[in-house]
Amino acid sequence: MPLHVARCPSCGAQLDISKSNDITKCEYCGSKVTIDEFTKGTSGNTKTFFEMANNEYKLGNYEKAHLYFEKVLETDTKNYEAHYLKGLSSGKQFDIDDFKFKDLLQGCSDARKYIPKEKREAFVSSVITTFYNHGLDCEKALYKKFEFGVSDKQVEYYVERYFQIISFYDEIYHLYEFDLRAPKRILEITKSLKWGVKGKGNRYDSNCELIPDWKYPLSDETDEKLAHIAQVNKEIIQKYEPGFFPIERKTETPKPKPKEKGLIKKLDRFFS
Repeated sequence: MPLHVARCPSCGAQLDISKSNDITKCEYCGSKVTIDEFTKGTSGNTKTFFEMANNEYKLGNYEKAHLYFEKVLETDTKNYEAHYLKGLSSGKQFDIDDFKFKDLLQGCSDARKYIPKEKREAFVSSVITTFYNHGLDCEKALYKKFEFGVSDKQVEYYVERYFQIISFYDEIYHLYEFDLRAPKRILEITKSLKWGVKGKGNRYDSNCELIPDWKYPLSDETDEKLAHIAQVNKEIIQKYEPGFFPIERKTETPKPKPKEKGLIKKLDRFFS
């Protein structure tokens, strides 16, 4: 089947739609054609829409790409690539208030209904890697937002964001259970959270000395939930890697400082 291309409505010459512009100019007759005008007149041209969507996606214009993939699906509902890339286009527009996990998973689910059997293995392998990297990107965005710690009002929100990421990694694992990247990442997250949540601002001990990297302790309920998640994923990994044992962080009890005696030592400490 020949590839359909965008044509100038005035002279019929091929239009260059590789650039992300709302208006394209015909190199032969000089006519200007808006992309919206062009798409309205070519509603059945799924190949052209797919080409446009891919161009926008590669240029990082994910909102436009999402729109054009939707146009493809209006006339070609079984186009598994369009379903998948539509989900990715939405996922690329994430922020920490909405990681777009539902859009990614829905796009994958819709694509799997129509993908040919001979392409399924390669498709799933690609999906897992792409989704796993998306999870890492979400972690990076969350870390950057709270790089300097969280306030007491943000602790619950911060922990809830991580639980959403954990759930997403769990979904990734169930796409292909032999890929253990997601369970191992879940273990790292649960281990990190169990150490507590980095607090914002300065805190001081009873001796008026600065406490470095102080943390909010988690509730007993949250600790129990994290412990359960960690145990489940440890068992998953050990099923395929029997020798795997996660390294636990050793917490050392700080030694009490010796009490200072004498008025001179106290004055030295006060003026130092």
